[in-house]
Amino acid sequence: MHSRLAAPAIAALALVLLAGCQSNVRGEHVALTATTINGTAAYSLPVINAVAHQRVVIDLTNNTTQPRGFSIEGYGVSKTIAPSAHELVSFKADKAGIFTIHDQVDQLAQDSRLVVAQA
Repeated sequence: MHSRLAAPAIAALALVLLAGCQSNVRGEHVALTATTINGTAAYSLPVINAVAHQRVVIDLTNNTTQPRGFSIEGYGVSKTIAPSAHELVSFKADKAGIFTIHDQVDQLAQDSRLVVAQA
């Protein structure tokens, strides 16, 4: 009797767990702001996490009075964002590892990191 009740419960749990795993594959959407922290140009997030093979969408806003750059080493992503402008950056995280996010306009800006975990 208990095994007949347990089977549907186990199946339901498996579906919930699989749905949770699938959400990681769909994509990562983050907001990132080019700003100034303690007088130094920087991004609002020091680390962006993603899972390999997922789509990454970054809402990038420049809230400074100077143009800012945004490039991801190893991914060929490179943008220049005008003051007070907003850009969407989208790419597939097809390589696992740790990648530098750098401001190619302000060479003294603090770098951030993109961490892509194996799926």
